[in-house]
Amino acid sequence: MQIIGILVGLIYRTLFMTGESGLRNVPSILKIILIVLSALIYIPLYREPYIPLLIILIIGLLGFNRWWAAASLSLSSIPGIWYGLTAYLFGLAGFSNYITPLEAIMIYFRTTYISLLVLFAGSIISPVRLANLMIKIGLGDKAITPIILWRTMPAGLHDMMEALAIGSLKGEKAWKRLGPATASMLEYSQFVWENNYHRLESSLKSRLPCRVEKKYTVLIIAGIIIDALIITLYFAEII
Repeated sequence: MQIIGILVGLIYRTLFMTGESGLRNVPSILKIILIVLSALIYIPLYREPYIPLLIILIIGLLGFNRWWAAASLSLSSIPGIWYGLTAYLFGLAGFSNYITPLEAIMIYFRTTYISLLVLFAGSIISPVRLANLMIKIGLGDKAITPIILWRTMPAGLHDMMEALAIGSLKGEKAWKRLGPATASMLEYSQFVWENNYHRLESSLKSRLPCRVEKKYTVLIIAGIIIDALIITLYFAEII
């Protein structure tokens, strides 16, 4: 049960601990470019996957806070440890090609980087900018949805953590508390739906105000420049 609670807490710190601030207040086009380039540098740095991992961690640390960096690294390390450890043990047992401990560590870094990049992309999504985009493309009647989701999901995760904590105090097994915890989240979502029915069923007529924070914009641009230089040097060597 403690493990499930820890996982829920990590998800909360990674995606929902910060509001409409930090890297979310950067123009969407710059964030898209950074994500694309961050995915592309996986190719030239395939043998040094810890470098792009460090770049994303530094950007997240400066753009959010140390809690985001710690939670995101811990969460993304779970599949990395699993793939690295199983690959090494399977090779040691003769079920697959043998790999050295160093190769297993590289597998960990590669898998962790991919997971961290996905979490980073989800963390920098701005629900306000997403709603404005939906209004722009003619989906104004659905534009309130991302705003409501970003407001209700943290509360639902909080209720789940409380339900798991209650079960832990009672000494109940984790699987027995998953039902009540899930029911708590569904009840909360239904409550939100009932109290915001008139908003959810109406269309937003105008775009929501959003701001651009210069220091975080500069941070994203710096990340773009670093990634672009790495990719350029790689292709220059090939040519």
